[in-house]
Amino acid sequence: MDKIYKAISDATRRTILKLLRERDMTAGEIAEHFDLTKPTLSRHFSVLREAGLITDEKKGRNIIYRLNAELLENSLVSLMEDYAFVWTPPMDVEQAARAFVESLVRGDFQNVVQDFDETVAAILTPEKLRDTWNRVIEYHGPFIKQTDVCTEKYWKYTTVVIACEFGNSKVNIKVTFSRSGQISGLLILEAQ
Repeated sequence: MDKIYKAISDATRRTILKLLRERDMTAGEIAEHFDLTKPTLSRHFSVLREAGLITDEKKGRNIIYRLNAELLENSLVSLMEDYAFVWTPPMDVEQAARAFVESLVRGDFQNVVQDFDETVAAILTPEKLRDTWNRVIEYHGPFIKQTDVCTEKYWKYTTVVIACEFGNSKVNIKVTFSRSGQISGLLILEAQ
């Protein structure tokens, strides 16, 4: 981890990572963004490569650099967890998310919106939530059951993904909880 933290401590290397986040690039394409000598830029590439944050591949006369986004993300999440920046919910969010889906199925929209944060409550009134749920039922068929559940943590938020079976298809219902335990996001997607 020390190599990763050292690699991202430098502004030039962070800029290189940002560029590679957009797309794979040759050394020449990256160099166009800097007023640095080739040896200096080469040292930056070496530090990033040694940390595992980038990979390179020779194609003809060019070297193509690629970001190892998964390693970068895991490192940053690990750092945030070390310093308690990642929120640990004060409640069982999986149970709360399952109860949320059960309330949708029962049509108890008035009580459901009481758990929304201010932003979501302004957008998703009980009437709009009812209309949205009715469209989900029309398209995917009648609700059958909840199946799997998984939890994803992102900085101050925890998202619970509940896999559900409907009459015509499988659907993932994503319920995002804020630090305060309120619902700060809702997404209903057909499962892939």
